[in-house]
Amino acid sequence: MLPLLRKIQNRDCLPGDIIKRIDGQAFNNFDEFLEVLSANPDKGYKLRILRDGEEMILDSKNVSGIEVHEMMEIDSENTYPAYEINKNPRSIGPSGGAMMALAIYNALLEEDITKGKFIIGTGTINLDGSVGAIGGVPQKIATAAMYGADIFIIGEANYDEAKQAYEEMKHLFKPDFKLIKVKTFNDLISELEALQ
Repeated sequence: MLPLLRKIQNRDCLPGDIIKRIDGQAFNNFDEFLEVLSANPDKGYKLRILRDGEEMILDSKNVSGIEVHEMMEIDSENTYPAYEINKNPRSIGPSGGAMMALAIYNALLEEDITKGKFIIGTGTINLDGSVGAIGGVPQKIATAAMYGADIFIIGEANYDEAKQAYEEMKHLFKPDFKLIKVKTFNDLISELEALQ
């Protein structure tokens, strides 16, 4: 995982720059990256970055105003199960992260953890496994009802909004699915394992 600049107020760097080394020092994860920075927070740094496929060295007077997050590097040649990235996706955005993680997890198992249930859900998935908040909850509840879902999985942050939408739509779509609140991906797996 490498730090990826997301939003900056530093004229030396641009959003999307990938930091490879600081003062010639490599790091293996985000915590090590932060350790290097915290050693001398006010001094200038030589940053080796990757920008648009080209490596370059920047002399940065300071790193204040730089906001970073981790970027995952996936070795698609050695990943199981094998996958192909859809060149024409029908949807974009992080809202399906938890369900994509579930699909991948289920593909790695011999048994079907969903037990044949029609599961719809929403929520981002974070590196620590937490299921994050999303938007458009009422529309997603209505869609689950129209398609006859058995279970709707939603993150803790959106549960109250989902429950309210479920109740309000009873006269329109007659939703008949179980609404499951989860905080983490482990919660999601535990809930599915407990299904009859």
